Amino acid sequence: MDFSVSFEKKSIEDYLFPEIFEKEIAVFDLEKIQFPLELRRIKEGDFFVPSGIFGTKKISRFLGEKGLSSSEKKKQLVLLDKKNDIIWCVAHRISQIYKADKNTRVFLIVKFVIIKK
Repeated sequence: MDFSVSFEKKSIEDYLFPEIFEKEIAVFDLEKIQFPLELRRIKEGDFFVPSGIFGTKKISRFLGEKGLSSSEKKKQLVLLDKKNDIIWCVAHRISQIYKADKNTRVFLIVKFVIIKK
């Protein structure tokens, strides 16, 4: 599978909020993230703090609850920061810890696009 990932740095004044509801776009608080970022497939034991859910959850269980099969889970991508924290289960949910909120001053907008050949 070929794909591309793009990154943008914008302030709140530059961003139109209706775009954030696309599942291929994740909006983070830039000041909470440590670079570099890494994009990889999930590994056994991976966990994160999904936005809207109290506490941590294993990625595999989270995806199973969303109805993904074992083969689909194996293909799932996650985005990690320098501390190896999963900040985004790509196209599903961002981490509560890194999400943008009313106090966010600078946003990081990540758009995931699958390139079809």
